[in-house]
Amino acid sequence: MGGFEDIRDLRNGYGTLMSDWLRRWVGRLDALDVRWRSIVLIGSFLIGLTALMAGAEVTERAGISEASFLTKVYYTLGLFMFGGLDLGVPRGDPFFAQVMLWVAYFACPAVTTAAVVESAIRFLDVPRFEEAMEDHIVVAGGGVLTDIYLNAIADEVESQILLVTRDEEREPVTDLQHRHRVTCLQADMTNPEALESLHLPRAREIMLVTGDDFQNLEIMQTIHDELGRPELDRRVHTHVSNLLLLRNIKSETIESTNIASMFNAHRQAAEDLVEQQIDADFQSTEAVDQLVLAGFGRFGQSLLWALHEEVDEEFDRVVLVDREVHRTFRRFRRHVEWEPRREYELEQVEGDITDPGTWDDVKNRVRPEPEPVFVLSSDEDTSNMQAALWLTSEYGEASIYARTLHHWHFADKLAEAKHFHNQNIDELTRHAIRKQSDVVDERSSPHERSTRRSVSSSSGLASS
Repeated sequence: MGGFEDIRDLRNGYGTLMSDWLRRWVGRLDALDVRWRSIVLIGSFLIGLTALMAGAEVTERAGISEASFLTKVYYTLGLFMFGGLDLGVPRGDPFFAQVMLWVAYFACPAVTTAAVVESAIRFLDVPRFEEAMEDHIVVAGGGVLTDIYLNAIADEVESQILLVTRDEEREPVTDLQHRHRVTCLQADMTNPEALESLHLPRAREIMLVTGDDFQNLEIMQTIHDELGRPELDRRVHTHVSNLLLLRNIKSETIESTNIASMFNAHRQAAEDLVEQQIDADFQSTEAVDQLVLAGFGRFGQSLLWALHEEVDEEFDRVVLVDREVHRTFRRFRRHVEWEPRREYELEQVEGDITDPGTWDDVKNRVRPEPEPVFVLSSDEDTSNMQAALWLTSEYGEASIYARTLHHWHFADKLAEAKHFHNQNIDELTRHAIRKQSDVVDERSSPHERSTRRSVSSSSGLASS
């Protein structure tokens, strides 16, 4: 079994939501590769057949050692059903043949029993486990954010985790299931029957992190309309990546839109980077600083907004660098209705950050002193590393931040040797999701967590 169940099986009480011990057994059975199962099956058969071919006798079938080859194959196959009860106990010489036949007597029925037990576990009707479900975590979506969320809570919770996806996400979810302790379900959470089967009122947390903003919002709305419990709405966390959509939701009075529950991981990750590191660089210089932001994708736009909100008084010049920076900035400015709170120079350089000519253009647009703060946030880790290495040779005292999507140990060592900062987006995003989630901070009170989310969402609505 691949680990997926249709939500209708859940309604019928089939073994999708099983107890911990059943899930552990299924996990162990799934972990057994087909090759190993085949080896055990064929090995047991060959041991029994070899024993009979070597001359082993049995008490209830005299002369079996003299029977034909096909007869011995027939009796060996019978061991899987009867375990030798119809043959009697082994006897006669040679002794090693007796020993091998005894081994086959136990091994063959054990293989059969294991297959029967596995089938029973997989198809057993267990509605009582559905009824007992409580304090579980429901995650909608099977993408990158789901993986990051599961990593973030891995060491914090013992609750059962239900990963609910649509059929088109089967392959990435299979990978998630292999790496995390989750139960995978195929369902449409905008379907009221599916919501009822998931027992959401008894859930500890519901995290909506599909790759589709409208799907996340539709699920959130369906939960409110069908279940209508304020205490449940507060446990629903909805990821929205589109800034224009989120700003419109905020500007309108829409029943059930819980603004405090909406978050954007890129925005919160950018805020953390500004508050914890970039602001310290600005504070370390007496002069007003310059900023070069290379790579103006989703994270780069979130970073510019965070800088604008948090520390815009610390710099008076910003240079944006990207292959399509003019078009991207026009779209960004229109979508977020972005206007700086004070005047500062904003330059745009269109080019590839791995092209030395691009940096020659940047050099002509910044002052010699103080040296700019460089943030390399393109979507290509290799390009960010390459640009960082070049900038360290040109700007020896500058603060340089190079973004990488994943945690690369070599990138950490390289950054340490060349004196620049390697920023792992996975880690920043994991920290952002930990701040949003209620299940990873057991020491804070519900009021503190609610206040924290309200503050972060009010400042974090402007991310893309």
